[in-house]
Amino acid sequence: MDREMKRPWFVPSPIAFLNGVLLYTLLALFGMLAAAVLPLLIELLRTAPRLAACGFLGLAVSPAIAVTLLHHSGHRALDRADSAARLRRLLPSVQSWWAGAHAWLVLYGTSVLTSLVMLVLFPPEPEPDVAAFLSEMRSFVGFANVMSLHTIVWVAIASQLFELERRAPRDRAIEE
Repeated sequence: MDREMKRPWFVPSPIAFLNGVLLYTLLALFGMLAAAVLPLLIELLRTAPRLAACGFLGLAVSPAIAVTLLHHSGHRALDRADSAARLRRLLPSVQSWWAGAHAWLVLYGTSVLTSLVMLVLFPPEPEPDVAAFLSEMRSFVGFANVMSLHTIVWVAIASQLFELERRAPRDRAIEE
């Protein structure tokens, strides 16, 4: 804890940084899933708009569900390794659902903030055409170059958000 106090507030802990990197990896996997599913959903939008809307909603919340299940599985695996710990239930706990919801909020919030930071760093050429602006935005959100400035800014913002959550006072009761 002493070492933690010496670190400036703006420097995330190693665990917050690891969470940021892992969440960026999830975002890349989510991007691949979206690239595969979106054309099908857009085609379905013409014939079955409600079903397509359910598909869009499912795609949007899939990162939260993935993190919830990964968090729950990780806890179960660690509990099995620790003979003194009692086994967790089969369904995810509130803690796992919170981890999924928090990761989902960080994922989308970081993506929006990173896009805005990239617009400050590299503003688009002033053109009245909205399509040109959207084209500029798409180039910052893409995943073509993994070690890009966009990636560095994304992981830095996500790490800060995870560090904020980690340092926040725990006023809520811990389940179990």
